[in-house]
Amino acid sequence: MKKIFLLCIVMSSLSMAGFSRTADKIVIDSNTTLQWQDNELENSETEKSWELAIDYCEDLVLGVYDDWRLPNIKELKSIIERTRVNPAIDQDPAKFVWTASGNPYWSSTTFSSNHAYAWAVFFNNGNSGDVAKTAVRFVRCVR
Repeated sequence: MKKIFLLCIVMSSLSMAGFSRTADKIVIDSNTTLQWQDNELENSETEKSWELAIDYCEDLVLGVYDDWRLPNIKELKSIIERTRVNPAIDQDPAKFVWTASGNPYWSSTTFSSNHAYAWAVFFNNGNSGDVAKTAVRFVRCVR
């Protein structure tokens, strides 16, 4: 009985993802403490190759922060909302507003069996997969 009760507590705390949005168009995940870029054209219309995506995040200044980076695949998958599609992310105005459903978003994680590819998340359905690093895809930075 104790195991079932503990499992219920853990499951309910996992389902209460706490996202909030700042005036600087940064989304803060209170569960992971990660801060996500979510500014208009940058997140929904700007596409870059993998190397340019890494450079873009390293050069980004948003709010008062200049320590942005391209998220790893685990971090990027943490913002997927499995109950939604097109896009599979919570687009509540107090959370993520700018997410494209077309091409995927880059992660910094290289595909282990072929280093010419990197992992990416497809926010149309929340799936992830490998994409050639030379392809042009969306970028969402994290800090």
